[in-house]
Amino acid sequence: LDPKSSEPGFPLPLAKGADIVSNSFGERFGPISGIMSDCFDYLTAQGRSGKGLLVVFSVGNDDDVFDPVNAPWAAYSKTIAVAASTYQDKHPGYSNFGLGIDVCAPSNDDNDVKEIVSSVIPGSGNTTGHFGGNKDYTTKFGGTSASAPLTAGVLALMLTANPNLDWLTARNILRSTAKKIDFGNAHLDGRWVDLDGNSKPEYSKWYGFGRVDAAKAVKAAVSSARVRRARVRRAPP
Repeated sequence: LDPKSSEPGFPLPLAKGADIVSNSFGERFGPISGIMSDCFDYLTAQGRSGKGLLVVFSVGNDDDVFDPVNAPWAAYSKTIAVAASTYQDKHPGYSNFGLGIDVCAPSNDDNDVKEIVSSVIPGSGNTTGHFGGNKDYTTKFGGTSASAPLTAGVLALMLTANPNLDWLTARNILRSTAKKIDFGNAHLDGRWVDLDGNSKPEYSKWYGFGRVDAAKAVKAAVSSARVRRARVRRAPP
């Protein structure tokens, strides 16, 4: 997207813009402003040649209610809100919760007994890779701030498998392929509930529609591409 800024020294547009924007931050406490809702509307309507950018937000680490007032950018209808889960597929006590969370993704647990490993600026980490080498990884990046870019990575795999996915279809695939974790919990906020009246629990205020499943999401993206090609072949001349 060309920012069309006339300000001196403003960077020239990139040769190829972003497909996915991952945000481990966000505005707190207050309704979304007109300029930000316009921004998200524009990104999803005009980005990727009209297919729409995928805008991912972390939901926050305050063990607090997640909603359009407490987290207006992450809770906006055109973004993807990501909570945290642990390696044991449980709810970490720090992750915010509430209606509007799309999915969750693994991060550290409450006591950092099991930490998540992520890449970092080369040479600045505390951990080597699987095959050794330089310390280009860290175990010190966690919370929902780590869950959001992990989810963005899954979305990147989906767009690699099917570049024609529009943002809404990609979000729906991410939701529909997510795994229902901790399904037996009876916590008032965490329990799985039926949202659409079909008598099947499909949503948790802790986990959204579930924990991201990269393999299933990519397979669904590939299947979506095959269906689209089949429809094109059947289209009349």
